[in-house]
Amino acid sequence: MSSLSRFMGMEKPDFSQLPCVVMPLKFPGFIMGVVAFVATLLGSIFLLDKFPGLIPKPIVLILPVIAFVIARLLILRRAETVTMADEEVFATHNGVELWRDHIQAFDGVLWQEVLVEGSNNKNSLHQIVELRHATISDRSVELLDSQSVDGVRKVWEDAARALNLPAIRETAEGWERRNPDELDTSLADRVRTGQIEAKFDPESPSGISWSGSDGEIAVTIRPEGRFRFILMAFGGFGLCIVTFVLSGFFLPLPVGQILILVAVVFLTAEIMLFGLHCRLRVTPQNLSYSVQLLGGFRIYRKTRALDTIESAAIVKGIGLGDMALRIETDGGDTRIALLTPEGAEWLRSFLMSALAEAPD
Repeated sequence: MSSLSRFMGMEKPDFSQLPCVVMPLKFPGFIMGVVAFVATLLGSIFLLDKFPGLIPKPIVLILPVIAFVIARLLILRRAETVTMADEEVFATHNGVELWRDHIQAFDGVLWQEVLVEGSNNKNSLHQIVELRHATISDRSVELLDSQSVDGVRKVWEDAARALNLPAIRETAEGWERRNPDELDTSLADRVRTGQIEAKFDPESPSGISWSGSDGEIAVTIRPEGRFRFILMAFGGFGLCIVTFVLSGFFLPLPVGQILILVAVVFLTAEIMLFGLHCRLRVTPQNLSYSVQLLGGFRIYRKTRALDTIESAAIVKGIGLGDMALRIETDGGDTRIALLTPEGAEWLRSFLMSALAEAPD
């Protein structure tokens, strides 16, 4: 682990060779460092204002940085270090061994999504990869905690292969357990060999329509009900705030004209968002996913080769009561969100059937 990555607490573990050492932080070190930085900065500014000449001005900038560093180092000193080797896993703290166990005492490498409730009822979705102990929960080792899915699958797969343990997933559908030698098997191959059953209902649920012609199948997904309302409300008001702030800084206009501009932007955004929908196109070789606004204006598109898709998991949304279908490949994930449970299940069955029909 590089000194900078360790300092920031953001390094992903590297299982390209064993032993692999991780430092599962039990405290939010970076956040505590930021708190120390802000508190020291405000205190220094207060002293500088009340007692001019007491603190040299350069010190006002230096002291918060020193406070940040000290807070981070204090947190790191309280963290244990876990070493994973071919045959055993052991934890130490300041050079003193805390526990040691055989690798076979661990149930597998678990990847799960956890919805964490923050301040002001704001939820955040965390991707957590953990070396799970079969009997002693305190010996389970957190390998990664990330709010981004980028690189999470690689850590999960690399750890399972290196430690020769099952790779375990928790999804909205339940538990999935795969042996290390099965991780590189594409989803299409698993469907064709009967490991996963493909059932398709041509009757799509509300909000989803599909059609097929000339070797291509197209699916249109339109958010309905509260999902559409949330998109329009948050999207429109968010754009209004940005427009108001930027126009106030950069446009020499009276307040009344700025408000008219904001109103025009809001109405335009609401009209465009009203027509927001997702398009999924499947050909014998590729799957493409795009997000479009009214009139077919495309704001996002991603294409994946069918033989690179390794998993299609139904996962929970982020605090909206929705579900999502996450299509996973080694090159990255594609997440189709704001689905009802029925819509997510139908879409997954559709994808499975498409993969079953795709040529080898």
